[in-house]
Amino acid sequence: MSTQAIPPAVNGAAPHTTRLPIDDAARVLGISRATVRRRLRSGGLKGAQVTTPHGAKWLVDVPTHLAAAVAESVTPQGSPTENQAAPARDAELLQAHVDDLRRQLEDRTREVGQLHTLLAQAHARLLTESQVSTLGESVGSHQDSEPPKSAAQAEPWPERRRWWQRLLWG
Repeated sequence: MSTQAIPPAVNGAAPHTTRLPIDDAARVLGISRATVRRRLRSGGLKGAQVTTPHGAKWLVDVPTHLAAAVAESVTPQGSPTENQAAPARDAELLQAHVDDLRRQLEDRTREVGQLHTLLAQAHARLLTESQVSTLGESVGSHQDSEPPKSAAQAEPWPERRRWWQRLLWG
């Protein structure tokens, strides 16, 4: 990609704008090329179509301060020592990021372990409470219940409910 801006005096752009190709304008504005084209058509962005030896090309008017920020971010090749220092610095930054992510993972693992412990305790408490209530119901139901029906008195067919009703409501 070419980040060379065309000066406003040459390209006919407004005083505080610079004309950039669609690819560069999209990068500067932080939007896609299709969005730049759509906004050019709708009038949301201003630009001009210029003829080049390779065909027509659109140049988009971008505020000069944005274009300058992108031009500064594209640094020319520095000295060999600077070029060697950059990967080492990047490696240090990446290693610091990896260490931070590992700490976060350890924290989350510890939290999940604590949540599992709390869940097991709550489950045990619920089981104990349900066993006590079931025991109380069974003792009370034997005292107040009628004598069991004989086989002749039992209903010939089970209750007529659909399978999903029996599944959901017992």
